[in-house]
Amino acid sequence: MQLVMNQMTEVQVRHPGLELVMTSGELRIYGMIGFCMDHNSHTIEDTYQIEIHIPNDYPESPPTAFETGNKIDKSFEHFMTDGSLCLGAPLETRKNFLQHKRLLLFINEQLIVYLFSYSYKRDYGETPFGELAHGGTGIMQYYQDLLRVDDHVAVLGLLKVLADDSYRGHLPCPCGGGSILRRCHGQQLRELSSVQSCEHFSQDVIAVLGSLSENDLKVVFDRSLSPCIPTRRRGHRRHTKKTPIFTDRDILPKSVLQEIDRMAMATSKQDGAKGKGQRAKGQYNA
Repeated sequence: MQLVMNQMTEVQVRHPGLELVMTSGELRIYGMIGFCMDHNSHTIEDTYQIEIHIPNDYPESPPTAFETGNKIDKSFEHFMTDGSLCLGAPLETRKNFLQHKRLLLFINEQLIVYLFSYSYKRDYGETPFGELAHGGTGIMQYYQDLLRVDDHVAVLGLLKVLADDSYRGHLPCPCGGGSILRRCHGQQLRELSSVQSCEHFSQDVIAVLGSLSENDLKVVFDRSLSPCIPTRRRGHRRHTKKTPIFTDRDILPKSVLQEIDRMAMATSKQDGAKGKGQRAKGQYNA
């Protein structure tokens, strides 16, 4: 609380319309925020009523922001499932905040940029800085660009390592490039693992799955990456046997598979299906 109060002193110099309040044991920032920004010879001056929630583990996690004046049309679509503003891909939002861990920079560099982008699109029909697709599709695009892979199965395989905290540098890289993990995406995954928790990576996987077509979902569950992996023969390690390292159920994090199985079993019980309690392979539509 003391840290937030100290940072609010800095915030209120630039944004005097904001006030810090303790509500039900949680810190909230309420008030009006204004800005004046230029882009492509266009000047946007606007104000918004906002609410900022400070997480309990602040500043290890970024705040979340809400627009409370109903000024942003829902057709803009860049909202999270809880109604908060989608300031970017979750990992990118967290990375940007952790570079400084300051409320003022969060407001100026992330929140106001979002609000300016909406105002600019409202007035001129396009976003000023480009934009990712909405929801899970945008998260997939973000990881494809970040990890430099095109295949959604490869993205999910790499996210599995992060979500399961299962880094093994000597194993083949899930991207399917043919190299071992430490020589391929290993260093990048190790850096990303320090930015957010396994649970957050699992949530990203769920968002990505929700954006895939039925055919792509089938690929996720049916397709295997089949690099050479070490096998023991008479006490020696050889690399000649072709064995899939990721099967249809291994491509996803354990927590996601457990949730799929839980939902499939609940559906089976509800429908009176045979094999009560049996794992329902392939029930991704649940």
